[in-house]
Amino acid sequence: MSNLIREQRVDKNGVLTTKHVRAGAKSSTAKVSMPAPQLPSAIPVLAARTYKAPTAGQLKRESRSFTASLENPDPQLLEALGLPPTRELGIYRFIASTNDLYEMMARTSTGNALALIQAGYKSAPEAMQFLSEKDMDHLKEPRSMALEAQERRIPVEDFIRETRDAPQDRLNHPNFMDYMEVTGIAAFREFHDLPGEVFHGEIKLSDLKTVGVTRIGKSVGWNVIEEALRRIADESAGYTADDLRLVLTRFAGTSDAYIENAIELTEKYGSEFMTTIENPSGLLMQVEAGMREKGTDPERIKGILKFRDDFTTETASFDIPFTDEEIDQFYDANVIPSDAATGKVTLMQLDAINEHGINPSISGGWL
Repeated sequence: MSNLIREQRVDKNGVLTTKHVRAGAKSSTAKVSMPAPQLPSAIPVLAARTYKAPTAGQLKRESRSFTASLENPDPQLLEALGLPPTRELGIYRFIASTNDLYEMMARTSTGNALALIQAGYKSAPEAMQFLSEKDMDHLKEPRSMALEAQERRIPVEDFIRETRDAPQDRLNHPNFMDYMEVTGIAAFREFHDLPGEVFHGEIKLSDLKTVGVTRIGKSVGWNVIEEALRRIADESAGYTADDLRLVLTRFAGTSDAYIENAIELTEKYGSEFMTTIENPSGLLMQVEAGMREKGTDPERIKGILKFRDDFTTETASFDIPFTDEEIDQFYDANVIPSDAATGKVTLMQLDAINEHGINPSISGGWL
């Protein structure tokens, strides 16, 4: 016992205990009077925040495999663990949960974390204790990024791939975590440019979530939606992500033309008006453009567009058997679109209304 000394250490439950250790051995505890209560072991503080608890899926243990040579574990660590060099080991094969992997990678490099798990260490505190006992505290590398990745539900394989050999400026980029999160969303897999757009700030993850991941994934017309998201991100749009969500709620399964036209109506006349329109067709937009070119008052444009939309909805046809001037007559006479569409109120009656001042609501019975 002459070469052992008494030393106080914090165990995995945060309790300060006295151990007899070899003289000169490096302590794994920081010199503080009391350990932080949230720490699972005497390791450096990972972050000054708490993270969401892992999901049931993240706690499920399953078979995993990784190419050992790609992850660059420390050669001395491999030797201490009794593992052969990576060129001989080839593939790491073990059973572990996503939580096991993230907890370990939050405390040391990916390569070292995988080596420790391969050697049988599934508990991060036990693995860190092993490093201390082997004088390898220098391999401890607090990485709160791993805990955030787990909280964001980023697949662990994506995290390992995206952080492998990544330069520090990329890892420190303010949009890097958003980028990784987008790469892990199944609904966006076919939108190959989207992760890069999020990384460069051209589209915001927060806007994608506001509009709705599932809603976007099931919508037609991705190119139209993509452009709308870009404009929202650079603040050149006259609408918000909430407005775009309303557009897709109504027209996600219709056509890209309908979505584009609905976005245009939203930008010009507001989302409240857009939600009253059933068929934002190309013909309707042509009428809108013509009235706008003439300098028609916006409120009148909205009224006539709504009249036309109700008319086509009533007849289930875009073929309106009236001229623009005749439609204006119906609108100005406060004729209900369904009455005009079904012939309950005719142009002849409109003439009588205009000449004699008869209310259209009673003209049908008068003529």
